[in-house]
Amino acid sequence: MLNTATLRGAVAVIAIAALAACGDGGGGQAPSGTTSEQIAIDGSSTVFPLAEAAAEAFTNGQTAAARVTVGESGTGGGFGKFCRGETQISNASRPISAEEIAACGAANIQYVEIPIAFDGISVVVHPSNPLTNITMAELRHAWEPAAQASVTQWRQVNARGPAVALQLYGPVRHRARSITSLKP
Repeated sequence: MLNTATLRGAVAVIAIAALAACGDGGGGQAPSGTTSEQIAIDGSSTVFPLAEAAAEAFTNGQTAAARVTVGESGTGGGFGKFCRGETQISNASRPISAEEIAACGAANIQYVEIPIAFDGISVVVHPSNPLTNITMAELRHAWEPAAQASVTQWRQVNARGPAVALQLYGPVRHRARSITSLKP
């Protein structure tokens, strides 16, 4: 099992290699007469910390004056910017969609997908919780955006469930993405 420092180092090496490959298309070149280059990265909030660490390592380890910016507009927003030629790297927590492929093709934007990590969801239940079993469908129901204001007890997720408070912890902005990626 990799420890956090080893994982960060491996991701940074991969990302640095990707950053080093940027810029030969001219889109990130600085104005004439300067020696710096702009490398813009945007996309998934789950990949943001990795991209930010890689950008910092790249900036600290290079001798040329390249400026790397890292944004966090979500996977779809990042692909949109990438396919419009606004960024050189798109962080994504899912594969590029057919519509995004078409948008990149229409703009003559070519790309290479390089997986750097895989994310997942973890379900943690306190030992005192009387719930003993939950299905993927029930997890989806508990986490769907519509449930935020209305589902407050386990019994609302499963009629046989206990009549105790349902407490979910996680970034609210990830609720919709999290439930769609849960496959039975």
